Amino acid sequence: IIILIGLVLLVPRIFIQKLVDERNSTQNSAYLEICEKWSGEQIISGPMIQVNRGKNSPLYIMPETLNVEGHATTQTLKRGIFDFAVYQIPIHLSGTFVLPKELSQTDKESLAGRTAQLILGISELKGLTDNPTIIFDQEKLDASPSNNEIGSNALIANITLQPLLDGKTIEFNIDLPIKGSERLQFLPVGRTTSAHISSNCETPSFNGNHLPTERTIDEKGFAAKWKILAIN
Repeated sequence: IIILIGLVLLVPRIFIQKLVDERNSTQNSAYLEICEKWSGEQIISGPMIQVNRGKNSPLYIMPETLNVEGHATTQTLKRGIFDFAVYQIPIHLSGTFVLPKELSQTDKESLAGRTAQLILGISELKGLTDNPTIIFDQEKLDASPSNNEIGSNALIANITLQPLLDGKTIEFNIDLPIKGSERLQFLPVGRTTSAHISSNCETPSFNGNHLPTERTIDEKGFAAKWKILAIN
């Protein structure tokens, strides 16, 4: 009798599991639709300088300092019975580039006359809400989309490498208005990377390899700061 009861109870369990699987599938389809029409999660990597070295692999120069600032405004989009949180954020990236000290004089001489590009990785280019503004060494650059080794999508702009070879410290300022969903992540590519992100979101989840060094969360939203060193 116990075995029979157990077999009978398996029947509703099968129907419940089928309903759960169907809801999960519908939720995933709804989220993919949001990503297609709005934008998926955003991963910002860079900026960094790529130097073409002919037959050798490219040389990548990371920022000496990288500062990230932005305030994210969130809203909820509905698809059927499901709610999805999305955001818009004008990101400001600033910092400096210097020629790596570990480069020998021979290396520096070999880089003279080489083509170089400023690269900014953005995982979802469709999330750009306006043309980005890129100022490099007090000069406004025209950026174009390009697939690149650092990621599936990137903005890329040609630059002059000679000022760096001459020992100059180059400043950059980038305004990047984007939108996305679920997550916003940054790669700390600078020798020193600082970030200050705030939002009207009252229930943030801080992920990634580094938690904020400072944070405040209240009914108005949150504000968080990070400071990450290359040695970390």
